[in-house]
Amino acid sequence: MNNFEIPKIHDFGFGEITEVKYLETTFGISNNLALRYLSALKIKPLYINDKVFFCLPTFKKILYVLSRPGSPGFIFPGSRAKKNEAKRN
Repeated sequence: MNNFEIPKIHDFGFGEITEVKYLETTFGISNNLALRYLSALKIKPLYINDKVFFCLPTFKKILYVLSRPGSPGFIFPGSRAKKNEAKRN
């Protein structure tokens, strides 16, 4: 992906679906890790031709709930914190 390629966002009236490239560019992760991230959050990807999309409003709501004070939190798959057992207990 070059620097000028913007992930596609489509709105069909029920919510926006966004390319997984959005997660790749936002978090600086690979496509495989982005799909694992969606799987961990229980968001099912939508496959259209050779592109992979996900529901952006659902993603934002889940992250809001997980990141607010008093919430259980979420450790990003593949991160150093995920591998650190001391932080997980």
